[in-house]
Amino acid sequence: DAVVSRDGSTCSFGSDTAFEIFLLPGTYRNFRLRGRLEMTGRGKCGLVLRLNEESDGYFISLELVKGLAQIRAWGNNPGGGIEEAFIYRPLQANYFLTGGLRPHDFELIAFGDYIELSIDGDVLLSLADDTYCEGAVGFYTEGARLRVHEMTLQELRVFDAESWSGTDEIHR
Repeated sequence: DAVVSRDGSTCSFGSDTAFEIFLLPGTYRNFRLRGRLEMTGRGKCGLVLRLNEESDGYFISLELVKGLAQIRAWGNNPGGGIEEAFIYRPLQANYFLTGGLRPHDFELIAFGDYIELSIDGDVLLSLADDTYCEGAVGFYTEGARLRVHEMTLQELRVFDAESWSGTDEIHR
């Protein structure tokens, strides 16, 4: 029962009963994803990044009511038995103030091995991990609907010392 819609600068998606992943077009390594998250329903939501075709990658769960952000490396474990079928590594978690179920500004940055998530201007997750290098970016819901307002996805350039002329100025 997945639902996806777009109205101007707002994307809405979710599922009232199941876990669903909603991916943006393209494959990314270095990027910045920004917007304003608004969840409805009692379920769960989060962000995904660097997902491959088997949905292996990073999953960031967001408890928007309780104020908890957690990032995990998640993947299939070929040859693993029933209890070892998946690779599941919690990487980092942090709490934040929510003020109830309300919209939250977010910014997710991935650059090289570095991953950073900010909610309402506060950096909550900041880590280096090289388990997954590139892949799809998007969102997930589980028994909830999510609206993302004014979303932007920007690919970040890698600094190339050979092409830098040395004449660029930094203004503060």
